[in-house]
Amino acid sequence: MVRLSDGIKKGVDSKKPSQSPKQKKQSSLAIHLSQSIKEGNKAREQAYKETEARISAFRMAQIVRERENLTDAPEEIYEEALKKILSFWEKLTKKESLDFSPLKNIVDSFRKSLKNSEAILINLTRSCPPENYLPYHSLNVCLISIALGLGLNWNSKRLQDLGLAALLHDIGMSQISGEIYLKSGSLGGNERAKINEHPKAGLEMLEKEKGFSENIIQIVFQHHERSNGRGYPQKLRGSDIHPGATIVGLADTFEAITHPRLYHKERLPYEALTELISEKVRDFDKNILKSLIEELTFYPPGTFVELNTGEVAVVEHTSSKYPTRPKVRVFISEGGEKLEPPREVNLPRERLLYIQRPIFAPAEQRKTG
Repeated sequence: MVRLSDGIKKGVDSKKPSQSPKQKKQSSLAIHLSQSIKEGNKAREQAYKETEARISAFRMAQIVRERENLTDAPEEIYEEALKKILSFWEKLTKKESLDFSPLKNIVDSFRKSLKNSEAILINLTRSCPPENYLPYHSLNVCLISIALGLGLNWNSKRLQDLGLAALLHDIGMSQISGEIYLKSGSLGGNERAKINEHPKAGLEMLEKEKGFSENIIQIVFQHHERSNGRGYPQKLRGSDIHPGATIVGLADTFEAITHPRLYHKERLPYEALTELISEKVRDFDKNILKSLIEELTFYPPGTFVELNTGEVAVVEHTSSKYPTRPKVRVFISEGGEKLEPPREVNLPRERLLYIQRPIFAPAEQRKTG
């Protein structure tokens, strides 16, 4: 028995133009290519997921290799410092009496640790709560500032003052309503004026305390001054700005760009350094900017990168001599296949290979997308 629907279907099919052998071959190739792309993407995504779980191991391997001269592991040093700065900010916001000695201990531990190992800088890649960013931000600015000071061969006394000033550079923000500095949208004129008052507020707070050198007070007061005279509160230029204030100002800017805030997403260190070089180069002393590039590099350990071959790798070790050519582990081939074990590549020795672009891991893309 022939159904009416069969007849209709047959009639519709009979109206389809027949394909030539060449068209059939092209159609088959297109389908095959589409399937290959889908399979390649699936393989790449799966390799990413599996490798994500291993990135912490890569980072820890770096730390273990470089911790020989350390009494404590870099992770432990950072965690202990974080507890102290969180406690300090809690007392600060509650307007309780302040004890600055734990902050001096933080600076001392960072200074000694960074002299023996750069592994502690890996902690800069960790995320922090945007709504409670000030203590995290201050700690990271301290870490970056000390690294820059070491790169400029500053002595222990200058580094101690620099680190303490970096920890306290935003202390004046405690005098401003959280509704303003935690605002997710753009600030109004009056709100911006309030924010711009925080260096002066910090100056006044530290002048009331005992034990702070003039260097520390001036760094806190001037950390938003810029070499081109476009900073605040005094619109100082060039050599009129305390060198430590320039360092803290640069560290402050870099840290803010590379970590999420309520009003913007974080960007990769590569993007932050590119912006500083191309858009803000006149804001900062060139020698200090050069030190930032050499000490932190464009691609910190743990960064995912795509090579010019299409391979995907994770940065394992960096060198101030070759800031754009780190040592990497390639874990995804050009065809999207996972390499087991990953292949180590020392880019300074492989002149035909270079980093095409930095990339986020899929999980990081989902968090910030």
